[in-house]
Amino acid sequence: MSANHDYARTGRSTSQEEDNAGDHPGPTRTVEGKLNTDVSAAASKLFKTDDVEKLDENQLVLCEIWTEIRKMKQQVFSELQGLAPHPTEEVFMTQTMENKLDGIFQAFSNYTNKLELDQNHKPYFVDENPSYPRPKRYSINGDFRDLTVDLYLQKKQIEGENYRNHWYEVLHDETYNYPSEALLVYIIIVLSIIISVVTTMLSTVPELSDHEDLWFVIELVVTLCFTIEYIGKVIFVRNRILYILKPMNVLDFLAIVPFYITEAMGEGDGPIASISGVLRALRLTRIAKIRQLATPYTNIILRAMIDSVLGTGSAVGIFLFIGCVFTGTLVYAAEEGNGTGFDSIPWGMWYAVVTMTTVGYGDLYPTSFWGLLLGTLTILAGLILMSLIIMVIGQYYMIHLEIYMQQKKEICKLLYEKVETDLRGRDRKLVEKKVLLKAYKKDLSDKTIKKLYKNIKDMLRLNYEQRNE
Repeated sequence: MSANHDYARTGRSTSQEEDNAGDHPGPTRTVEGKLNTDVSAAASKLFKTDDVEKLDENQLVLCEIWTEIRKMKQQVFSELQGLAPHPTEEVFMTQTMENKLDGIFQAFSNYTNKLELDQNHKPYFVDENPSYPRPKRYSINGDFRDLTVDLYLQKKQIEGENYRNHWYEVLHDETYNYPSEALLVYIIIVLSIIISVVTTMLSTVPELSDHEDLWFVIELVVTLCFTIEYIGKVIFVRNRILYILKPMNVLDFLAIVPFYITEAMGEGDGPIASISGVLRALRLTRIAKIRQLATPYTNIILRAMIDSVLGTGSAVGIFLFIGCVFTGTLVYAAEEGNGTGFDSIPWGMWYAVVTMTTVGYGDLYPTSFWGLLLGTLTILAGLILMSLIIMVIGQYYMIHLEIYMQQKKEICKLLYEKVETDLRGRDRKLVEKKVLLKAYKKDLSDKTIKKLYKNIKDMLRLNYEQRNE
C-alpha cells in the first residue's frame, strides 16, 4: 500500500535505513511535487497537522486508509442517493402536466431523428457535440473535427448560407423558419395523402363508377405532388443511394410508381386489371407519411412490433412452417380418398395455416375420426403459437415502455435542476426543497411545452450523447 503514496524516502533504500537506524532518531521524508490534498486532510483530521513530512510510516499508512474509507463512504452515499426517490416524485402530476412531459419527450425524439438524418444526408451540416466540453469537438457531415471556436462559427455561417440546405430543410422539417414554405409543403403533402386514400376507396364503389375521369384527375394531381416532393428530396440530399434505401423512402417510391405503371400498361381486362388492383393497394403505403402525427405511445407500439419481427420473426416463421408441414401431412394422410378436398399435401398445409392462425375459412375440414383428432391438435398448436407471439410483443412493449418512463423521469429531474439553478443564482444560496418543488410545479403547469423544452434541450442532448458513447 505504501508504494502508492505520493511521498518517497530520499537518498536511501529501506535496508540502508534499517542498517543506520541507530544514527537517526526517525525517517526523513520529502513529498514529491504537490502535496496530496487527501492525505494532508487526513493528517489534519487524525493528527492535527497539515505537514505530511512530520508523520512517520505508520501515521502515513493510517492517513491513506482514512482517505480510502472516506472515498468509499462517498461512493456508497452517492449510490444510495441515486436509489432514493427524487424530489420530483413527490409532486402530484395532473393530466396537463403529463401531456407536457409527453410533448417534451416527443419534441426531443423528433430532434434526435432529425439530427441523425442531418448527419447522414444534409448537404452541409456542422454540429457541436455537447458531450465533449473540453476540448470542444465538432462534426462536419458526421465526421468529428477539432476546430477552434472562430473556425466553427465560420463553418456554421457557410452551413446557413448553403442554398441546398435551405431546400433540404423545407422538404424535411415542417417547423423550419415557422411559418414558411416548409409548413405549406407539409400541409400539401398531408392533404394529398388523405385525398389519395379517400379517392382510392371511393373509386371502387359501384355507384360512383361513372366518375372515373374525376378520380383520374385527382389521382394525377396527387401523384404529381408526391413525385415532385420525392425527386426534390433526392436531389438535395447527400448520400443519395443510402437515402433512397431508407424504409420510409422505399414506401414513398412505391406510392408513386404504381400510377405510372398503370398508365403505361393501359386499362383493360385480364392480367392488366388484376395488376392494376394490386398497384392501387400499394398506393395506400403513402399513408405512412402521417407517422409525424404519432404520439409517444404509438411509437412504443410500433417499435415493439418491429423488434418482435426482427428478434423472433424468423423463429416464429420456422415454427409455423414446421407445424404446417407436419400437421398438414398428417391430416392429408388421414383424409386421403374421403372426398373432403384434401387431394394433396399442399392442400393439407393450407388447412393447417388457416387453422393454426385461428382464421377458419371452412373451405376444408376433416370428417374422419383421425382427421378430426389431428385437426384438434392443429388448433391447439395454433393457440400455443399465437399466445407465444402475443407474449413476445407484450414483452417488447414493456421494455420500450420502461425506457420511455425512465426518460420521462429524466426530463422531470432536468426541469427540477433548471429551477434549482435559476433560484440559487450566481451566489449559490441554499433554497428549501419545498420552495423548489413549488417553483418546479408552477413551471410545469404554466409554461408552454416549447419553453420547457428549450430550457433543458442542451442537457437532454448531453445525456443522449453520453448514453450512445
